Amino acid sequence: MIEITSIANGELHMRYHPNDEWTRCDNKQLVYFSWSNPITYYDLRYKQADGIAMYLNMELLANGVSYNQNWTRLLQRLFKPNVRIFTRESSPIHRSITTQLMVQYEENVMNHFLLKSKALEFLSHCVNDELGRETIFCPDDCIRKVKEKIDTSYDLPLQVKQLAKEFNIPTIVLQNQFKQSYGYTVYRYIQKRRMDVAMEALLTTDQSIIDIAMKVGYDNPSKFAAVFKKYFSETPLHYRRKYRQPLIN
Repeated sequence: MIEITSIANGELHMRYHPNDEWTRCDNKQLVYFSWSNPITYYDLRYKQADGIAMYLNMELLANGVSYNQNWTRLLQRLFKPNVRIFTRESSPIHRSITTQLMVQYEENVMNHFLLKSKALEFLSHCVNDELGRETIFCPDDCIRKVKEKIDTSYDLPLQVKQLAKEFNIPTIVLQNQFKQSYGYTVYRYIQKRRMDVAMEALLTTDQSIIDIAMKVGYDNPSKFAAVFKKYFSETPLHYRRKYRQPLIN
């Protein structure tokens, strides 16, 4: 059993042995805790904290899905025998869903399904993010610098051949080693970086869709909207409205 805690306000401090360092959690982090072994000691301190906790029964899930490489990697990552607790940086989408799940709602069939769908959505983002952290191959310095360039210059008209020339790497070598290192082709990673920045801007700012498109390197808002919908299955406008609104009371 895995517990995932997300804080909306305040902060938590926890430890599972008197000699352990305190694990701190605020609204910028997720805390993963494994219930696989009995607890002999538990100390929790908090400062005006509120939030949510989700539980994943990994054995039940493992019995209900077909095994593939990604699922196996996820199980191995979460079932490290010597690790009970670890933290991850939360994203705007985690924080948005956390806030929505904390809204008081009238008990009726519609809100029952809304609540369940939001809980499943939160867990799916956690699982997808965890799988996305897997690094298959340790990148060399040149490949790492290409990624850093994309991370900081996503608003520029980046091209694979241009990056290969800039860092003096054969294009085919760049493509192969980048995918081995980060799990994406260079082109797909450029798109992913832009969409992640756009998603955060939609949820945390009042910038217009056109301004956000320009911010992440798209002169054509329609093309930006098409790529965004491909990644998140929602148009940018619908995505903003959906995740910035609370559950129906």
